[in-house]
Amino acid sequence: MIKAFLIVLMALFLIPSVFAISVGVSPSVLELGELEKGSSRISRFFIVTSSDEKLIVQLETAKAEADFFYRSDYNKFLINYSEEDPSTWVEFFRNPVELIPSDKMATQAGYIKGWREIEFYVKVPDNSEPGYHAITIIPMPFFSTTYGGGVGIRSIVSIPLLFKVPGAAIREGKILDINTGDYKDSKLEVNVFFKNTGTTTISSQADSIEIYDKYGRQVGSLKSSPALVKLGDTNKFTALWDVRGLEFGEYNASTKVCYRTGCAYKQAMIELYKPKVPLVYPEEKKPFPFWIIVMIIIAIITYIIYRRAQ
Repeated sequence: MIKAFLIVLMALFLIPSVFAISVGVSPSVLELGELEKGSSRISRFFIVTSSDEKLIVQLETAKAEADFFYRSDYNKFLINYSEEDPSTWVEFFRNPVELIPSDKMATQAGYIKGWREIEFYVKVPDNSEPGYHAITIIPMPFFSTTYGGGVGIRSIVSIPLLFKVPGAAIREGKILDINTGDYKDSKLEVNVFFKNTGTTTISSQADSIEIYDKYGRQVGSLKSSPALVKLGDTNKFTALWDVRGLEFGEYNASTKVCYRTGCAYKQAMIELYKPKVPLVYPEEKKPFPFWIIVMIIIAIITYIIYRRAQ
């Protein structure tokens, strides 16, 4: 117990100094309106900091999470949201940039000690999808001088960039087929083939695959992982069905594939077929009997104490 306490105490003294970097943005959201295919537009925003140190800020971009459209001010746009990745459409005139402390300024959110205007342009490709697009601009700050052994804690506020490419943005799809695939040990693949019949990329998944036997009893409830399905593409969603104890033959599969703004449904018969090789049922691993080691240690200690007492 004393040894463990000393180790923890030594670790505390060896922890390097901790410093924090805080960078914010203004405004909180950039709305650029409509941008035609093949067009470009220049825009600006401010980065601000409360730090007294000169900072280097690396500006990064990423596709905005769909949660952005769940905000009350923007959820009406979700029905026309294109989920293609537009993060490479943004170019900064200068990157990285320096953020130098200046006179302190009082704001509603507190005092800021440095700010800088950031200029960039958005270039929309000729083959871009119609609908609303959202990009997240992320300012990643670093101290311009290296703090030896220091640990940086970044407080970052990113800025969403929203614009619309004109055109009919349709989010829809349909299930083409459901079948069984290969065996994976004691489980059988259930494949759902889903086609994007709309005009935008959509994030989809087989949200539920309910399987019933000939008596109407449910013998499986499955779900696949999500995937992006581009317009015109067909994606195969796969889930594993545990078939231990079930009879070979046909089963009814009731399937639902959802894509944020709607769902597609289909019922089909699938076959639980006899595998070419017998099913392999993985053995349950029993926990290692650590109590045996404890008993051996106790026996050794008892023996040592007994010998010393002689």
